[in-house]
Amino acid sequence: MKYIFEEIIQTDNIFLIIEEHFDDDTEKEYMKNVIRDTIHHKLMDMVLDELDEEKRVLFLAEADDESKHPNLLERLKEWVDRFEDKIHSRAREAESEMINLIRVE
Repeated sequence: MKYIFEEIIQTDNIFLIIEEHFDDDTEKEYMKNVIRDTIHHKLMDMVLDELDEEKRVLFLAEADDESKHPNLLERLKEWVDRFEDKIHSRAREAESEMINLIRVE
């Protein structure tokens, strides 16, 4: 499954850190999936907080359908003030939090 925000969010930095810190390919893939899932959930939470009830329902009804992602992203740009700035900022925060956790281990 492809997450709605994967088209606009870059995760290259944290994936490079995963490559450096983990030797086992299975472990690397697992960590990459954890990162994708975590960023996705944090971004979904941010978006849902920004939407009113009606738009929340519309968004959730289409978020799992990959074919609707491009149109849905365009709608989010209309519905959420400074959507792209907010989404990139939240993604960077989440990535930074996870990088710090990886480096501690």
